[in-house]
Amino acid sequence: MTRTGAIRMWLTVILTAMLMGGIAVTAADDVIIEGDGIAGISVGISTEEDVITRFGKPPKTESHKTYSTELIYPKLGMSFYYCQADPRKEIFVIELKKPFNGATTKGIRIGESTWSDVLREYRNVENDDPKADDIDNEPTNDPEDGNDIELEGIGFRFKNTVRNMPDGSRSAAYVVSEIDIIERDGLRQCDSKFGTRTNDQ
Repeated sequence: MTRTGAIRMWLTVILTAMLMGGIAVTAADDVIIEGDGIAGISVGISTEEDVITRFGKPPKTESHKTYSTELIYPKLGMSFYYCQADPRKEIFVIELKKPFNGATTKGIRIGESTWSDVLREYRNVENDDPKADDIDNEPTNDPEDGNDIELEGIGFRFKNTVRNMPDGSRSAAYVVSEIDIIERDGLRQCDSKFGTRTNDQ
């Protein structure tokens, strides 16, 4: 084997090891399970430590005043939130944005699925989610109207987007821009669950 061939072989071995040992999210990890989680992280069960064990130290963290802390993984399109007053640092929201490329169990995807798709897939859910009535009216461009929906265990945010259609035409639609995995009984309110945290706590 030539020296160049040996170098190529070792580079291949090293790159393969890096990819296998990295934090790559597999196809199975891309399934968003409503009211549960994704990639082995479950809302209401998993903690900050579990997230760091699974994905490594977050490249960025953000404190939302004294309310919650966000662990941000920009390259994965994932953020994980815990209440600052929670001694366990339990994850209560998993926020997904692009470049995340997975889908919900009903096939809803960020940047592809529309308001109509969500309406079709979630309006007549088998468990008759009472919150499904919230999705009767299409969102507007008025920020006060809110461009989001919260259902049992999942929330969607929409953005008015012009899309190129297969026939070459362009069409405007409200497209999913964010998916939030929350607990089945609704979005956790940190203050009511743990009390108000002060800066000196």
